[in-house]
Amino acid sequence: MQKRFFKQKRMYIAIIFVLCFSALTSYSVYSDICANAVEVSKNKLSDNASLFTSYYNDMINEKIGNLEQLAGEIKLSNLQDKGKMEKLVTKYYQWFSTIAVMDRSGQIQYGDKIKKDIYQEDIFGSVVHRKQTMIYDKIVLDEKNRKSMVICTPIIDSGKVVGVLQGILPLSVLEDFLQIGEYSQQDCIFLMTEDGEYVSDSESLRDIVDSNSKNFYTYLSNCNMEGEISSSSDMEMSVSKGKICAIKYERNGKDYIGILSPTKEGKFYIGYITSIDYFKEAFRIPKSTMLLLLCTMALWFGLIIAICYLSHSNAKQSVSLARYRLLSKHEKAITFDFQFSPKKMEFFGDMRGVMGYEPHVMLGEEVYDVYDYVHPDDASVRGRIHQFYDSNEEDFSTEIRIKNVSGEYIWYRITAILVRDKNWNVNRNFIGKIVCADQQIAKEKNLVERSENDLLTGVLNKTTMQEKVTKALVSIYGSHHYVFFMIDLDNFKSVNDTLGHIIGDKAIVDTAECLKTVFQSNAYIGRLGGDEFAVCAFFDAFDEESLYHFIKNKAEKICEVNRRTYINGEKEVKITSSVGIAIAPDFAQDFETIYKMADSALYRSKNGGKNCYHIYDAKN
Repeated sequence: MQKRFFKQKRMYIAIIFVLCFSALTSYSVYSDICANAVEVSKNKLSDNASLFTSYYNDMINEKIGNLEQLAGEIKLSNLQDKGKMEKLVTKYYQWFSTIAVMDRSGQIQYGDKIKKDIYQEDIFGSVVHRKQTMIYDKIVLDEKNRKSMVICTPIIDSGKVVGVLQGILPLSVLEDFLQIGEYSQQDCIFLMTEDGEYVSDSESLRDIVDSNSKNFYTYLSNCNMEGEISSSSDMEMSVSKGKICAIKYERNGKDYIGILSPTKEGKFYIGYITSIDYFKEAFRIPKSTMLLLLCTMALWFGLIIAICYLSHSNAKQSVSLARYRLLSKHEKAITFDFQFSPKKMEFFGDMRGVMGYEPHVMLGEEVYDVYDYVHPDDASVRGRIHQFYDSNEEDFSTEIRIKNVSGEYIWYRITAILVRDKNWNVNRNFIGKIVCADQQIAKEKNLVERSENDLLTGVLNKTTMQEKVTKALVSIYGSHHYVFFMIDLDNFKSVNDTLGHIIGDKAIVDTAECLKTVFQSNAYIGRLGGDEFAVCAFFDAFDEESLYHFIKNKAEKICEVNRRTYINGEKEVKITSSVGIAIAPDFAQDFETIYKMADSALYRSKNGGKNCYHIYDAKN
């Protein structure tokens, strides 16, 4: 009982591993979804900021247009008549709190003086010389001590700048406009200068940004920033270049996303900040995804139960195998048990006496290492076993050559049964017996070879060649390929006519021996008649390049070994060979089609000057 418990211990460890792996997978999926939600949130925030910046630019352009319209109506003569000026300016007070007219020397000719002397700033000279409307990049106080924005436009008369018109726009108008863009209590919009000084002021701004901080860069220096912009100095540098800036930072245990977008007029930036919590609510994991995760975990749980059930069944089966071992030892045979899930292969019996080495348990993908001991010519057994797994048959038998400890291949007869679980409709075990039958099978093979082989050359005759190739083509799977070579001797008729049939027969026998040296394993070699031979070579192609390298190497070798000269007395005849090639399953997977394709390629070699090879090409 204790021994059986330890046998199952590895199974339980595997179950625990699967369960932990499932939990980690679920957490990983959840993290990926959250990360994706943050990215989507950032993109949406960027779109909103760009759209609102566009609205802001339109509003400022409207104010600029109003001021430029007034500047266009002012003439030198109007400046002398206060009544006319009053009449012109009055209707524009609906957009500006203060309007002032300055001459080129900076003296106010009309309107109220603001607390900032614009004449001393670069903007005044720029407006005069460039003849363009500009916005002062600082905030000023109007006559009522209200924070305001200054818009300056040139007054042009007869093509000359005669003065500068100032429009004072209270920031209260901008703040009302900015609050329209706030979608919830968790976000805010604000206006700031290039230096980071807040231009606008709102309750939402004070709730999110530190109320004691008067500068956005100072505020960011006390936050944990991450991403491409990871410090306030990085932010300040990006702003100075007039770029749109996206930031993610953490403040007081809360995560925020921010976008800074430059305005079209003036060196101002519109900032848009929102808490990531808002977006997590908006982009919660969909119920369908959560349901899928739950279903996945339920399936894994069901799989674990199934593995436990199979493990329990396997324990019962071990009792039967114990009885089977006694019989195997008596007849000097080896028994094996291949368990499908989890993969496990175990050998029982006198393996040292039969094969020369101790048995051991193979686990996982290691079970497929048994095919390394199988003779290359018997490699098709793997495909036949897989076909047996998928069939409704219960008994399997075959004869193959297996390498022993001395490196020799010995004939063995294998018989096995497939155990299926009727409740779950799955394969549980593949149980069989391996018995040495080298002498018996060798005699049988010798009799078969006599009937299968060509009497002159010893290679396969045409009928046997067709049967074996047909059978091999049916069992192709995965990356396996069979390359069909057709070889025809060039100038062979001259050998018979000039040197005689005895030399001709020698040329045919030599050709067969040469083909055996080129294809020492993994190939069927046959004589189809006369001087025509065929080779069907097996190759496990890693990729197309390796496949064609194999074909080229073999074809060139065939041509090389068949360049021979035969002499009878003073007469001599030189022979070469032409080769035609077709590939299975790339071109076809039946003998008749592959044969015709290779024959067509051989015809091209014959007509192309002989002593060469061609691969079948449907275009030619």
